[in-house]
Amino acid sequence: MGSISKQLNFLLTATNQHGVHSPFVYKFVTECLYTSRKKKHKTIDVLFKSISYFETKSLLLTEAYSGYTVEIQKKFPLVRFGSPPYDLFLIDASVETEIRDLIANPTSLHNNTMLLIDRIHKNSKNESVWQAVKASPNVTVTIDLFYCGVVFFRKEQVKEHFKIRI
Repeated sequence: MGSISKQLNFLLTATNQHGVHSPFVYKFVTECLYTSRKKKHKTIDVLFKSISYFETKSLLLTEAYSGYTVEIQKKFPLVRFGSPPYDLFLIDASVETEIRDLIANPTSLHNNTMLLIDRIHKNSKNESVWQAVKASPNVTVTIDLFYCGVVFFRKEQVKEHFKIRI
């Protein structure tokens, strides 16, 4: 399926905050994701908004995103890099082995960690990785934003998957 048809299909099947029945996800969508856009790449915009919203203290950016370290430190001087357990973790969907290992053995994560996976619909391999993430028993909440996926490991939350337009 082509990129435009994938995006059109996503837009037809996704919802906004009104289709969300989880108080945690509703609050995240309305108070974080739907705040004003900063005109960055959409995944990086979600990253910056999430750092602020969750008051992230420990962050891990994989090598592909290390160029944002200086900007993050300027805006969020209390954020530490590379100190587990991580509050927020940004990774590209193409790094399948690392994602699989992280989710299967989440020793560097905690109950409130947010995993942000970029480019989940870029190709069929990335989409397969996203489907495997959603199916993992350690994952409770996933939010498909088309450009990226958000993953939570909240033990108090029932397993749910959301598709949200941003």
